[in-house]
Amino acid sequence: MTRAEGEELVARWRASGLGQRDFCRQQGFPEARLHRWLTKLRRVAGGPQPQTASGFSAVVAGNGVRLRLPSGAAIELDAHFDPQVLRRVVEALC
Repeated sequence: MTRAEGEELVARWRASGLGQRDFCRQQGFPEARLHRWLTKLRRVAGGPQPQTASGFSAVVAGNGVRLRLPSGAAIELDAHFDPQVLRRVVEALC
């Protein structure tokens, strides 16, 4: 599978709104294939590590935090963010 095909696969999964397991079953291929491309593309982009069980992934840096939602949308916060505001934003999105 080429990089372009891997990017297409990841884009189709994100657009589907399904979890990784369900998407792969529906498409008829091993879940490991999607996971491998997600990991590879994150490394190339310098993006966040694999998602947690909640579906969120996070990168914490000295100057802030970036949260990536399962949909692919991201929330970036500076180092002095208000946790209550973040809680309300996440609740509104979920």
